[in-house]
Amino acid sequence: MYGGTVTSSSYSGVINVYYIPKSNTTINQNSTIGGIVGWQASGTVSNCTVYDNMRIKYSASLEATNDKYLKPAIGYIIGRKTGGTTSNNTMPASSSVNCIDKGKLYSFKEGGFLGIGSTTYNQYEYVATTKREIGREG
Repeated sequence: MYGGTVTSSSYSGVINVYYIPKSNTTINQNSTIGGIVGWQASGTVSNCTVYDNMRIKYSASLEATNDKYLKPAIGYIIGRKTGGTTSNNTMPASSSVNCIDKGKLYSFKEGGFLGIGSTTYNQYEYVATTKREIGREG
């Protein structure tokens, strides 16, 4: 979203996110998915509601594999926010409901020797698996 205002919107339902392994060559090519807005670069998102029956699921027919560039941004309200403002948004009322399923995304290490000097890649770093309005800030 570039500019504009999203206000008093609501969402319930299911979003399935699909990915072709090894198709990204940079982190910025990843999907950005939110219950209301995928990517907010500017503008305002306010007074929006995501209901308990909302589900966003990373659904891949293949294993995520050791893909160091796979890192989707998935949030309850906004997938990725690089600018703009948010206010008075409402997430699921039940604290026991986790509406976002990271599916087969996982964390892995690459390089180094016996775990020393290796780099850790966390594919679900920007997935709001806890109640988080925004998947990735910045």
